Formats: sequence, C-alpha cells, structure tokens
Amino acid sequence: MLKKLVRFCGVTVKESPVLFGLNIVMMLFFIAMQLGMSYAFKLLTEVVVGGENLSGRYHAVVVVLIFFVCITFGGNTGNFTQMMKAAYTQKAKKIFHRRFLRRAYSTKQDDFYDKDFYDQYEYIKGHIGDTTQISEVVFNELLYSVLQIFVFSTAIGIFSPLVLVYILLLSGAMTFINVYAVKKRVALNDSYVNEERKKNYFNDIFLDKGAVREIRLYGLAEKLLARWREKHQEVELEKCRLEGRPDH
Repeated sequence: MLKKLVRFCGVTVKESPVLFGLNIVMMLFFIAMQLGMSYAFKLLTEVVVGGENLSGRYHAVVVVLIFFVCITFGGNTGNFTQMMKAAYTQKAKKIFHRRFLRRAYSTKQDDFYDKDFYDQYEYIKGHIGDTTQISEVVFNELLYSVLQIFVFSTAIGIFSPLVLVYILLLSGAMTFINVYAVKKRVALNDSYVNEERKKNYFNDIFLDKGAVREIRLYGLAEKLLARWREKHQEVELEKCRLEGRPDH
C-alpha cells in the first residue's frame, strides 16, 4: 500500500514539476507572511507600551504597514492554495483516468456480470480522484503543517524558550489523548461496520427509483421495511453496548 502511495505522489510530481515547485515556494511564502504578521504585532505592542513620542509614532506607522502587507498575503490563502492544487494535479488526473479507461476497455464483457468485479469497478471509478488527492494531503496539508510547526517553533524558541517548552509539553499531551481516542473510535467502528453496511444497503434500496418500482411490483415493501427495522435496531443496540451508553 505504501509503495502505491509513493507511486501516486511520484506521478503527480513528475507530470507537473514546475507547478509543484511553485506550490512549495508559495507555501513557504505564506508561512513567512504569517510569521511576519505575528512579529509585526509584537513590535506594534512594544511601540504602544513604549510611549507616545514622535519617533515611536513613525515606527508604529511602519509596523502597521508591514502588518497589513503580511495579512494581505498570509491571511487568506485558501483560494490560491486550491488553485495550485488543481493546477499541479490536473495532468496526473488525466493520466489516471486514461489508464482506468484503457483497463476497462481491455476487460472482457463477461467480467462485468460478476458482482464482486463490478463492485470493485464502480468503487475505483468513483475514487480515481483519490490518486492525486494523496499528494495534496501529503504536500499541501502534512508538509505545510510540518513547515509551520518548524518555523513558528524556532521563532518562539528564540524569543522565549520557556514558552516553547510549555507548548511542546501541552502538544505532546494532546497528541497522546487524540491518538488514544482515535484508536478507540476505530476499534468501535470495526466492531459493527458490517451491520452498519447492511443497514445502509436497505437505506439505499428505499431511495433508489429503480428498486422502488420492483419493490412495489413484487409487494416487498413490508418485508424489506421489517428487515430494515431489525438491522437498524441491531446496529443501535450494538453501538450502545460497545460505547457503554444506555439503550432506549
């Protein structure tokens, strides 16, 4: 699985190296602007606390200008970031779509009558975009967060090492709690995931127009509704038991 993730990321970077490099450069630029916002605010606070002399006022004007320049470029980066994601993943998306269509075209028609094969076909067809979304998460989310943590931790350490130590200890405790909570949640979900899927299957049947016609035609409404109630009750009781909640 890890090899496939690396391969998907490699294809994305290989197809658009210039745009990918520009994406990394802009991430570093945004981090610098956000750091500049914090530093300018610190300087402005020192000017206000320092007094009302004439040189202090000129200094305050310069600091305010720097602050607004930084907040202009670093305060709202969402639109530009989304544009860069779409730009450097566009070619890779086309490649993965072409590969999927080529494989589908070369597959024998009889294979599509197999339920398991068709389920896999539909799943892959609906999740081709995930191949490039992996690189977005790795580079635009994970790498961006790591760079932010490194740059801001360095800045905080320079001005106040004790504050940095306090933040690190608090972050470590929060990380431990979140990892423990996520593991418990995953274990709970795995315990009743199959029953949950069966319940959702009945939900999909009741919402599908084609299935509704057949249900009315063969008079299966009451039977399927009873099965749905049964599965729904089983899932909810299992959730209450595993999560330690009283059942109602």
